[in-house]
Amino acid sequence: MSMLFLSFLMFSFSLLGLSFSNWLLFVLSMEFLLFIFIFMCFNYGLLSLSSSVIKYFILQTIGSIFIFLGGYGVLESAVFNTSLVMLYWTGLFLKLGLFPFHFWVVPVISYLPFYMIFLVSSVLKILPLYTLYLTFFYLYYIHFNLLLWVGMLSILFGMSLGLKAMTLRSMMGASSISQTGWFAVAVTVGHFLFYFSVYFYNLVLLMVSLLYKQYLMSSFLLLSLGGLPPFSLFFAKLMVLTEVWVSGMGLILMVGMLVSSVFSLFYYMKYSQLLFMNKSVNKFKMSFMFLFLGNLAGVLSI
Repeated sequence: MSMLFLSFLMFSFSLLGLSFSNWLLFVLSMEFLLFIFIFMCFNYGLLSLSSSVIKYFILQTIGSIFIFLGGYGVLESAVFNTSLVMLYWTGLFLKLGLFPFHFWVVPVISYLPFYMIFLVSSVLKILPLYTLYLTFFYLYYIHFNLLLWVGMLSILFGMSLGLKAMTLRSMMGASSISQTGWFAVAVTVGHFLFYFSVYFYNLVLLMVSLLYKQYLMSSFLLLSLGGLPPFSLFFAKLMVLTEVWVSGMGLILMVGMLVSSVFSLFYYMKYSQLLFMNKSVNKFKMSFMFLFLGNLAGVLSI
């Protein structure tokens, strides 16, 4: 199958899955997306090059099983069962690569082409993140602090892995862990949709610029992804941090997120500088204008 057709299927089923009210159909749609991803890996010849893709497939399947069993038990059982709830959270955190199940993210992403990194870091997370969003409101009073601290620790560990990253792809994997942590915290403060939209937009631009070797644009977009002002993701992070502070969710939590974000800028700036050294001078104006308009649109959407 062609990559274009498989990409169309993946985007279509990601949107279609959001409309399913049946729990079984919802979980099956996540598995269907996983199979599409494996077909894409086969087209790229990745299955014969790395066991990381197989590891990803196995872990994602285990995560789906946990989500189905735990979620079905929670939704259908008349008695609240803590074990089933924890099984459900385990599956969800495993699929998203949240702490303490973030161990697979960097090894898998390190071997993927940039387009596949985009899919793993965004499109394949849409349905699990939607599940996280719905679950938070369903179990709000029970596991509010759990989601907050898992998000903060994911940001912290993502920062730590990013500082040790030796390649751009490894850094993107560490960034994915941190950004997913931000998603989790954004869910608790009510800014998830806005934060994910800004992140998705920046990631699309970054992957397009890397695919077409527009390194100057890529260097600026990495800074945007890191949350450097005045780029759009800075304002998204600022909104989340402000809401955490206003809601009185804890000074330690806010300081941890803030410090992690500042230190994360070191590795974003490191790889931004490396890309900048490969810039295409004759395309500077077009790339910069495209970047400026894109981030301006993100800021105005606030």
